[in-house]
Amino acid sequence: MRKVKDIKLFTGIKTFLTYYLPKVRNRSEHTIQAYRDAINLYLLFLKSIKGLELEQVTTFDFNCDNVVEFLEWLEKERSCGISTRNQRLMSIRAFCKYLARDDALVFQAYSKISEIKPTPKPDSTLSEILTGERILRLLELTDATNATGLRDRFFIALLYDTGC
Repeated sequence: MRKVKDIKLFTGIKTFLTYYLPKVRNRSEHTIQAYRDAINLYLLFLKSIKGLELEQVTTFDFNCDNVVEFLEWLEKERSCGISTRNQRLMSIRAFCKYLARDDALVFQAYSKISEIKPTPKPDSTLSEILTGERILRLLELTDATNATGLRDRFFIALLYDTGC
């Protein structure tokens, strides 16, 4: 096995996952696993897309351009959804912030990474699901000639109008 080019990076990854997250930040085992998955995926991205072997990866490979490319890779090549993409961004951002605590050069890279905005989720409102025509059909299902039907029609209209 070849010698690791940036031992400080891999030591940082280990302490981030085994000490900082569980002890300092008091994160759950599932959260730590999500961070581990994000870092491993980023390293896989660097290997498969950037052609870097694991031993060649340095702290400076955690930069804004690579992170943006990584996020695009997640969406296009791995068919990840917006939520997954944003979660991976937050994990990489948190790790870079951790690395930046002691190194001014890394802090400059982290500040650029922190400017990457998460992709907004599309707004799926009830009005897109229930169109005016559909709500009318739903209201017509109730029998407004008796008290129970009138009550049901009222509650359906109330729930729709309040966005429930």
